Amino acid sequence: MLRHILSFIGIVAIGCLFYLLFDVELKYIVSKLVTIPLGTDLLSADLETWEGYFMKGALIVCITATSFSLVWYVVAQWGMKVVDWKSAGKRTWWTVLFLILFVATLAFGIYYLKDSVEMGLVWAVGLYVLNGALCYYLSTLLLSPVAFKYTPLGAMTVRRYW
Repeated sequence: MLRHILSFIGIVAIGCLFYLLFDVELKYIVSKLVTIPLGTDLLSADLETWEGYFMKGALIVCITATSFSLVWYVVAQWGMKVVDWKSAGKRTWWTVLFLILFVATLAFGIYYLKDSVEMGLVWAVGLYVLNGALCYYLSTLLLSPVAFKYTPLGAMTVRRYW
């Protein structure tokens, strides 16, 4: 039971680290916004308000990715049964969760950063999608249940000896 509790804590910690990464990315984005000419919609509006929207959306992306990782852990640990580890074949479930998360983070990014998209800063939405996907990927790669530890792509290489 302690292993499961530590895995839950680890998944939440990875989500928190990605939220902190959003703060670093926000500083980078703001430094790029300074080069945009005055009079554009984003800079004529309150920049602090936009930063608030960005971080609110980032929090939702991190919570969503962490929730999907926890759902994967719970379903893999207590919902799926394995007879033989070689034939577990649950990568489809892992991939479906990944794709749903991808679409959700894209929707969050477009919703919270619509001013940025209109100005051509689509890469800000790309940061949402990238961070959400990486948060899910890393937490499931490192902390999937033992019976499904090789399910995420690349896990055979990373988790070979533990």
